[in-house]
Amino acid sequence: MITIGENLNVIKKEIGQAFKDRNPEPIQRLALAEKAAKVDYIDINLGPARKGGPELMQWVVQTVQEVVPDIPLALDTSNIEAIAAGLEVHKGTALVNSVMARPERYTKMWPMVAKYEAEAVALLWGPDGLPRDENERSALCVELCYAANELGIPNEKLFVDPIITPVNIQQNQLMADLSFMQMLQDICPGAKSTNGLSNISNGTPWREPLNQIFMIMLERSGMYSSIVDFEDKLIMQIAQGHHPELVQIVHKVMDGEINTPQEVEPGIGRTYVAGALAILGKVLYSDSWFEVEGGASQKSMEEFAEHYQKSSAAPAAAAAAAPAPAPAPKQEKIEVKAEARPKAEPAPAPRRRKKDKGVEYGADREAGVAGPDAVYVERTVARWRLRGPGIQR
Repeated sequence: MITIGENLNVIKKEIGQAFKDRNPEPIQRLALAEKAAKVDYIDINLGPARKGGPELMQWVVQTVQEVVPDIPLALDTSNIEAIAAGLEVHKGTALVNSVMARPERYTKMWPMVAKYEAEAVALLWGPDGLPRDENERSALCVELCYAANELGIPNEKLFVDPIITPVNIQQNQLMADLSFMQMLQDICPGAKSTNGLSNISNGTPWREPLNQIFMIMLERSGMYSSIVDFEDKLIMQIAQGHHPELVQIVHKVMDGEINTPQEVEPGIGRTYVAGALAILGKVLYSDSWFEVEGGASQKSMEEFAEHYQKSSAAPAAAAAAAPAPAPAPKQEKIEVKAEARPKAEPAPAPRRRKKDKGVEYGADREAGVAGPDAVYVERTVARWRLRGPGIQR
Protein backbone atom coordinates (compact mmCIF):
# COMPACT_ATOMS: atom_id res chain seq x y z
CA MET A 1 0.00 0.00 0.00
CA ILE A 2 1.14 3.55 -0.76
CA THR A 3 1.95 5.45 2.45
CA ILE A 4 1.66 9.15 3.26
CA GLY A 5 3.65 10.09 6.36
CA GLU A 6 1.52 12.11 8.78
CA ASN A 7 4.18 13.17 11.29
CA LEU A 8 5.17 16.59 9.96
CA ASN A 9 2.24 18.10 11.82
CA VAL A 10 1.75 21.42 13.59
CA ILE A 11 0.19 19.65 16.60
CA LYS A 12 3.53 17.99 17.40
CA LYS A 13 5.18 20.33 19.90
CA GLU A 14 8.64 20.33 18.33
CA ILE A 15 7.33 20.78 14.79
CA GLY A 16 4.82 23.45 15.76
CA GLN A 17 7.58 25.46 17.44
CA ALA A 18 9.85 24.99 14.42
CA PHE A 19 7.10 26.37 12.17
CA LYS A 20 6.74 29.38 14.45
CA ASP A 21 10.48 30.04 14.72
CA ARG A 22 11.22 29.19 11.06
CA ASN A 23 13.76 26.66 12.36
CA PRO A 24 14.53 24.19 9.55
CA GLU A 25 16.52 21.63 11.60
CA PRO A 26 13.67 19.64 13.27
CA ILE A 27 11.62 19.75 10.07
CA GLN A 28 14.41 18.48 7.84
CA ARG A 29 15.44 15.84 10.39
CA LEU A 30 11.90 14.45 10.45
CA ALA A 31 11.60 14.59 6.66
CA LEU A 32 14.81 12.58 6.29
CA ALA A 33 13.52 10.04 8.82
CA GLU A 34 10.33 9.65 6.79
CA LYS A 35 12.42 9.09 3.68
CA ALA A 36 14.46 6.44 5.49
CA ALA A 37 11.20 4.69 6.43
CA LYS A 38 10.30 4.66 2.69
CA VAL A 39 7.09 6.67 2.79
CA ASP A 40 5.73 7.56 -0.65
CA TYR A 41 4.45 11.05 0.24
CA ILE A 42 5.20 13.45 3.09
CA ASP A 43 2.19 15.30 4.49
CA ILE A 44 2.76 18.90 5.61
CA ASN A 45 -0.04 19.70 8.05
CA LEU A 46 -0.20 23.38 8.98
CA GLY A 47 -3.64 23.20 10.58
CA PRO A 48 -5.86 26.27 9.93
CA ALA A 49 -2.80 28.52 9.34
CA ARG A 50 -4.96 31.63 9.54
CA LYS A 51 -2.07 34.01 10.17
CA GLY A 52 0.69 34.07 7.58
CA GLY A 53 -0.40 30.75 6.08
CA PRO A 54 0.76 31.33 2.48
CA GLU A 55 4.25 32.46 3.49
CA LEU A 56 4.60 29.62 6.01
CA MET A 57 3.52 26.98 3.51
CA GLN A 58 6.04 28.17 0.95
CA TRP A 59 8.81 28.15 3.53
CA VAL A 60 8.00 24.63 4.75
CA VAL A 61 7.73 23.23 1.22
CA GLN A 62 11.10 24.67 0.25
CA THR A 63 12.66 23.57 3.56
CA VAL A 64 11.56 19.96 3.08
CA GLN A 65 12.37 19.74 -0.62
CA GLU A 66 15.85 21.09 0.08
CA VAL A 67 16.75 17.77 1.73
CA VAL A 68 14.10 15.44 0.25
CA PRO A 69 13.59 16.52 -3.36
CA ASP A 70 12.46 13.12 -4.61
CA ILE A 71 9.34 12.55 -2.46
CA PRO A 72 6.13 14.47 -3.34
CA LEU A 73 4.50 16.52 -0.61
CA ALA A 74 0.87 16.58 0.51
CA LEU A 75 -0.17 20.16 1.26
CA ASP A 76 -2.52 19.84 4.22
CA THR A 77 -4.37 22.89 5.53
CA SER A 78 -7.88 24.37 5.45
CA ASN A 79 -6.37 27.68 4.24
CA ILE A 80 -6.97 27.71 0.47
CA GLU A 81 -4.57 30.61 -0.11
CA ALA A 82 -1.81 28.70 1.71
CA ILE A 83 -2.30 25.67 -0.53
CA ALA A 84 -2.12 27.87 -3.63
CA ALA A 85 1.12 29.40 -2.34
CA GLY A 86 2.59 25.95 -1.71
CA LEU A 87 1.70 24.79 -5.22
CA GLU A 88 3.56 27.79 -6.66
CA VAL A 89 6.91 26.66 -5.23
CA HIS A 90 6.50 22.87 -5.08
CA LYS A 91 8.83 21.01 -7.45
CA GLY A 92 7.08 18.13 -9.17
CA THR A 93 3.51 16.97 -8.66
CA ALA A 94 2.05 17.89 -5.26
CA LEU A 95 -0.95 16.31 -3.52
CA VAL A 96 -3.59 18.78 -2.28
CA ASN A 97 -5.08 17.60 1.01
CA SER A 98 -7.97 18.12 0.69
CA VAL A 99 -10.98 19.24 -1.38
CA MET A 100 -14.30 18.86 0.44
CA ALA A 101 -17.57 17.89 -1.25
CA ARG A 102 -18.95 21.34 -0.58
CA PRO A 103 -19.61 23.70 -3.53
CA GLU A 104 -18.15 26.73 -1.75
CA ARG A 105 -14.88 24.80 -1.38
CA TYR A 106 -14.51 22.75 -4.55
CA THR A 107 -15.53 25.58 -6.91
CA LYS A 108 -12.44 27.45 -5.65
CA MET A 109 -10.07 24.53 -5.29
CA TRP A 110 -10.62 22.43 -8.42
CA PRO A 111 -9.49 25.28 -10.74
CA MET A 112 -6.35 25.63 -8.61
CA VAL A 113 -5.66 21.87 -8.79
CA ALA A 114 -6.18 21.95 -12.57
CA LYS A 115 -3.89 24.98 -13.00
CA TYR A 116 -0.92 23.31 -11.28
CA GLU A 117 -1.74 19.80 -12.59
CA ALA A 118 -1.67 18.54 -9.02
CA GLU A 119 -3.18 15.45 -7.44
CA ALA A 120 -5.88 15.99 -4.83
CA VAL A 121 -7.66 14.26 -1.97
CA ALA A 122 -11.41 14.27 -2.67
CA LEU A 123 -12.80 14.37 0.87
CA LEU A 124 -16.37 13.07 1.14
CA TRP A 125 -17.44 15.64 3.72
CA GLY A 126 -20.60 17.23 2.38
CA PRO A 127 -22.85 20.19 3.19
CA ASP A 128 -24.46 18.16 5.99
CA GLY A 129 -21.14 16.95 7.37
CA LEU A 130 -20.30 13.26 7.76
CA PRO A 131 -22.17 10.95 5.35
CA ARG A 132 -24.29 8.35 7.11
CA ASP A 133 -23.48 5.30 5.01
CA GLU A 134 -21.95 4.03 1.78
CA ASN A 135 -24.87 5.34 -0.30
CA GLU A 136 -24.41 8.92 0.83
CA ARG A 137 -20.65 8.56 0.28
CA SER A 138 -21.39 7.44 -3.27
CA ALA A 139 -23.63 10.43 -3.97
CA LEU A 140 -20.98 12.87 -2.68
CA CYS A 141 -18.29 11.09 -4.70
CA VAL A 142 -20.32 11.48 -7.91
CA GLU A 143 -20.77 15.21 -7.27
CA LEU A 144 -17.14 15.87 -6.35
CA CYS A 145 -15.54 13.82 -9.12
CA TYR A 146 -17.93 15.20 -11.73
CA ALA A 147 -16.92 18.76 -10.81
CA ALA A 148 -13.24 17.83 -11.11
CA ASN A 149 -13.71 16.07 -14.45
CA GLU A 150 -15.50 19.11 -15.88
CA LEU A 151 -12.24 21.06 -15.45
CA GLY A 152 -10.18 18.35 -17.13
CA ILE A 153 -8.86 16.72 -13.95
CA PRO A 154 -8.68 12.96 -14.66
CA ASN A 155 -9.90 10.39 -12.17
CA GLU A 156 -6.36 9.05 -11.85
CA LYS A 157 -5.34 12.26 -10.05
CA LEU A 158 -8.11 11.97 -7.44
CA PHE A 159 -7.54 10.31 -4.05
CA VAL A 160 -11.06 9.69 -2.73
CA ASP A 161 -11.23 9.79 1.10
CA PRO A 162 -14.36 8.09 2.54
CA ILE A 163 -13.62 9.50 6.05
CA ILE A 164 -12.60 7.23 8.92
CA THR A 165 -14.25 7.59 12.35
CA PRO A 166 -13.15 6.23 15.76
CA VAL A 167 -14.05 2.60 16.43
CA ASN A 168 -15.18 3.45 19.97
CA ILE A 169 -17.83 5.88 18.70
CA GLN A 170 -19.31 4.72 15.37
CA GLN A 171 -18.48 1.15 14.37
CA ASN A 172 -21.15 1.20 11.65
CA GLN A 173 -19.25 3.97 9.84
CA LEU A 174 -16.22 1.71 9.47
CA MET A 175 -18.33 -0.98 7.80
CA ALA A 176 -19.75 1.72 5.50
CA ASP A 177 -16.18 2.69 4.55
CA LEU A 178 -15.39 -0.89 3.55
CA SER A 179 -18.61 -1.19 1.53
CA PHE A 180 -18.01 2.11 -0.25
CA MET A 181 -14.47 1.11 -1.22
CA GLN A 182 -15.85 -1.92 -3.04
CA MET A 183 -18.12 0.43 -5.04
CA LEU A 184 -15.59 3.15 -5.87
CA GLN A 185 -14.30 1.84 -9.21
CA ASP A 186 -17.85 1.51 -10.52
CA ILE A 187 -18.55 5.11 -9.55
CA CYS A 188 -15.24 6.70 -10.55
CA PRO A 189 -13.14 4.31 -12.67
CA GLY A 190 -9.40 4.77 -12.29
CA ALA A 191 -9.61 6.93 -9.17
CA LYS A 192 -7.17 6.37 -6.33
CA SER A 193 -8.14 6.50 -2.68
CA THR A 194 -6.72 7.40 0.71
CA ASN A 195 -7.75 7.80 4.34
CA GLY A 196 -6.73 9.27 7.68
CA LEU A 197 -5.97 5.86 9.16
CA SER A 198 -5.16 6.98 12.71
CA ASN A 199 -8.70 8.32 13.15
CA ILE A 200 -9.94 4.79 13.81
CA SER A 201 -7.93 4.52 17.03
CA ASN A 202 -8.43 8.10 18.24
CA GLY A 203 -9.33 8.09 21.93
CA THR A 204 -8.27 4.48 22.52
CA PRO A 205 -5.11 3.15 24.21
CA TRP A 206 -4.67 0.64 21.35
CA ARG A 207 -3.67 2.99 18.57
CA GLU A 208 -1.10 0.96 16.63
CA PRO A 209 -2.84 -2.44 16.45
CA LEU A 210 -6.19 -0.93 15.43
CA ASN A 211 -4.50 1.14 12.72
CA GLN A 212 -2.65 -1.92 11.43
CA ILE A 213 -5.73 -4.13 11.35
CA PHE A 214 -7.94 -1.61 9.57
CA MET A 215 -5.26 -0.87 6.98
CA ILE A 216 -5.25 -4.56 6.02
CA MET A 217 -9.05 -4.55 5.74
CA LEU A 218 -9.10 -1.36 3.68
CA GLU A 219 -6.42 -2.61 1.31
CA ARG A 220 -8.37 -5.78 0.64
CA SER A 221 -11.43 -3.64 -0.13
CA GLY A 222 -9.47 -1.65 -2.72
CA MET A 223 -7.87 1.23 -0.78
CA TYR A 224 -4.86 2.64 -2.67
CA SER A 225 -3.06 4.56 0.09
CA SER A 226 -3.19 5.50 3.77
CA ILE A 227 -1.98 8.46 5.81
CA VAL A 228 0.06 6.74 8.52
CA ASP A 229 2.46 7.21 11.41
CA PHE A 230 5.79 6.24 9.86
CA GLU A 231 7.25 5.59 13.33
CA ASP A 232 4.96 2.54 13.64
CA LYS A 233 7.43 -0.01 12.27
CA LEU A 234 4.90 -2.82 12.02
CA ILE A 235 2.41 -0.82 9.94
CA MET A 236 5.19 0.23 7.56
CA GLN A 237 6.31 -3.40 7.23
CA ILE A 238 2.77 -4.55 6.46
CA ALA A 239 2.25 -1.71 3.94
CA GLN A 240 5.45 -2.80 2.17
CA GLY A 241 4.24 -6.39 1.80
CA HIS A 242 5.68 -8.13 4.87
CA HIS A 243 3.89 -10.33 7.47
CA PRO A 244 1.53 -12.26 5.16
CA GLU A 245 0.56 -14.45 8.14
CA LEU A 246 -1.04 -11.46 9.88
CA VAL A 247 -2.75 -10.34 6.70
CA GLN A 248 -4.15 -13.84 6.20
CA ILE A 249 -5.66 -13.89 9.69
CA VAL A 250 -7.52 -10.63 9.09
CA HIS A 251 -8.76 -11.91 5.72
CA LYS A 252 -10.08 -15.08 7.37
CA VAL A 253 -12.06 -12.97 9.85
CA MET A 254 -13.50 -10.95 6.95
CA ASP A 255 -14.46 -14.18 5.18
CA GLY A 256 -16.15 -15.64 8.27
CA GLU A 257 -13.58 -18.42 8.63
CA ILE A 258 -12.52 -17.16 12.08
CA ASN A 259 -15.27 -16.00 14.42
CA THR A 260 -13.68 -15.76 17.87
CA PRO A 261 -10.23 -14.70 19.14
CA GLN A 262 -9.88 -18.08 20.87
CA GLU A 263 -9.56 -19.82 17.49
CA VAL A 264 -6.05 -18.34 17.21
CA GLU A 265 -3.09 -18.94 19.49
CA PRO A 266 -2.46 -16.19 22.09
CA GLY A 267 -0.34 -13.31 20.83
CA ILE A 268 -0.47 -10.81 18.01
CA GLY A 269 -2.66 -13.02 15.82
CA ARG A 270 -5.34 -13.10 18.51
CA THR A 271 -5.10 -9.32 18.83
CA TYR A 272 -5.74 -8.98 15.11
CA VAL A 273 -8.79 -11.24 15.29
CA ALA A 274 -10.30 -9.20 18.14
CA GLY A 275 -9.75 -5.92 16.30
CA ALA A 276 -11.16 -7.20 13.00
CA LEU A 277 -14.30 -8.55 14.73
CA ALA A 278 -14.89 -5.15 16.35
CA ILE A 279 -14.38 -3.24 13.10
CA LEU A 280 -16.84 -5.55 11.31
CA GLY A 281 -19.42 -4.90 14.03
CA LYS A 282 -19.47 -8.54 15.17
CA VAL A 283 -18.88 -7.37 18.76
CA LEU A 284 -19.35 -4.09 20.59
CA TYR A 285 -15.94 -2.52 20.97
CA SER A 286 -14.58 -1.43 24.33
CA ASP A 287 -10.99 -0.85 25.44
CA SER A 288 -11.28 -3.43 28.23
CA TRP A 289 -12.80 -6.06 25.90
CA PHE A 290 -10.00 -5.53 23.39
CA GLU A 291 -7.38 -5.85 26.12
CA VAL A 292 -8.85 -9.08 27.50
CA GLU A 293 -9.78 -10.75 24.20
CA GLY A 294 -6.88 -9.36 22.15
CA GLY A 295 -4.26 -10.22 24.70
CA ALA A 296 -1.08 -8.85 23.14
CA SER A 297 0.49 -5.79 24.71
CA GLN A 298 1.67 -2.71 22.85
CA LYS A 299 5.21 -3.55 23.96
CA SER A 300 5.09 -7.08 22.56
CA MET A 301 3.95 -5.75 19.18
CA GLU A 302 6.79 -3.24 19.10
CA GLU A 303 9.29 -5.99 19.97
CA PHE A 304 7.80 -8.20 17.25
CA ALA A 305 8.33 -5.48 14.61
CA GLU A 306 11.79 -4.62 15.93
CA HIS A 307 12.93 -8.23 15.82
CA TYR A 308 11.53 -8.70 12.32
CA GLN A 309 13.38 -5.62 11.12
CA LYS A 310 16.65 -6.89 12.56
CA SER A 311 16.23 -10.44 11.28
CA SER A 312 15.46 -9.24 7.74
CA ALA A 313 18.30 -6.70 7.56
CA ALA A 314 21.10 -7.20 5.04
CA PRO A 315 23.92 -9.46 6.33
CA ALA A 316 26.50 -6.76 5.69
CA ALA A 317 24.62 -4.27 7.85
CA ALA A 318 24.21 -6.84 10.60
CA ALA A 319 27.91 -7.75 10.53
CA ALA A 320 28.92 -4.10 10.80
CA ALA A 321 27.02 -3.64 14.07
CA ALA A 322 29.29 -3.57 17.14
CA PRO A 323 29.08 -4.62 19.84
CA ALA A 324 26.90 -7.62 19.07
CA PRO A 325 23.28 -6.98 20.06
CA ALA A 326 21.64 -8.93 22.83
CA PRO A 327 19.70 -12.03 21.70
CA ALA A 328 16.38 -10.91 20.24
CA PRO A 329 13.16 -12.48 21.52
CA LYS A 330 12.00 -15.45 19.52
CA GLN A 331 9.62 -14.37 16.78
CA GLU A 332 6.16 -15.54 17.49
CA LYS A 333 4.71 -18.28 15.34
CA ILE A 334 1.07 -17.61 14.61
CA GLU A 335 -1.13 -20.64 14.11
CA VAL A 336 -4.86 -20.99 13.74
CA LYS A 337 -6.40 -23.78 15.80
CA ALA A 338 -8.10 -26.41 13.70
CA GLU A 339 -11.21 -26.73 15.82
CA ALA A 340 -14.45 -28.10 14.52
CA ARG A 341 -17.25 -25.57 14.73
CA PRO A 342 -20.80 -25.49 13.40
CA LYS A 343 -21.23 -23.94 9.99
CA ALA A 344 -22.81 -20.52 10.24
CA GLU A 345 -26.21 -20.15 8.62
CA PRO A 346 -26.10 -17.69 5.72
CA ALA A 347 -27.78 -14.38 6.42
CA PRO A 348 -31.03 -13.83 4.49
CA ALA A 349 -30.64 -11.62 1.47
CA PRO A 350 -31.85 -8.07 2.18
CA ARG A 351 -35.13 -7.14 0.55
CA ARG A 352 -34.73 -4.38 -1.96
CA ARG A 353 -37.16 -1.52 -1.84
CA LYS A 354 -39.20 -1.08 -4.98
CA LYS A 355 -37.98 1.94 -6.91
CA ASP A 356 -40.42 4.81 -6.63
CA LYS A 357 -39.99 7.50 -9.23
CA GLY A 358 -41.90 9.93 -7.04
CA VAL A 359 -39.47 9.75 -4.12
CA GLU A 360 -37.02 12.65 -3.90
CA TYR A 361 -33.40 12.17 -2.86
CA GLY A 362 -33.10 11.95 0.90
CA ALA A 363 -36.86 11.81 1.62
CA ASP A 364 -37.97 9.63 4.55
CA ARG A 365 -34.37 8.45 4.91
CA GLU A 366 -33.29 6.30 7.86
CA ALA A 367 -29.58 5.94 8.63
CA GLY A 368 -28.17 2.58 7.53
CA VAL A 369 -31.18 1.70 5.35
CA ALA A 370 -30.77 1.40 1.59
CA GLY A 371 -33.69 3.52 0.47
CA PRO A 372 -34.10 6.51 -1.85
CA ASP A 373 -30.38 7.37 -1.55
CA ALA A 374 -29.41 4.04 -3.10
CA VAL A 375 -31.90 4.62 -5.92
CA TYR A 376 -30.50 8.11 -6.47
CA VAL A 377 -26.94 6.80 -6.70
CA GLU A 378 -27.92 4.06 -9.14
CA ARG A 379 -29.66 6.55 -11.41
CA THR A 380 -26.85 9.09 -11.16
CA VAL A 381 -24.09 6.57 -11.87
CA ALA A 382 -26.03 5.19 -14.83
CA ARG A 383 -26.50 8.69 -16.19
CA TRP A 384 -23.00 9.99 -15.52
CA ARG A 385 -20.25 7.42 -15.98
CA LEU A 386 -16.98 8.91 -14.82
CA ARG A 387 -14.32 7.86 -17.30
CA GLY A 388 -10.92 9.30 -18.16
CA PRO A 389 -10.39 13.06 -18.18
CA GLY A 390 -14.10 13.83 -18.41
CA ILE A 391 -17.55 12.34 -18.05
CA GLN A 392 -19.27 10.73 -20.97
CA ARG A 393 -22.98 11.16 -20.99
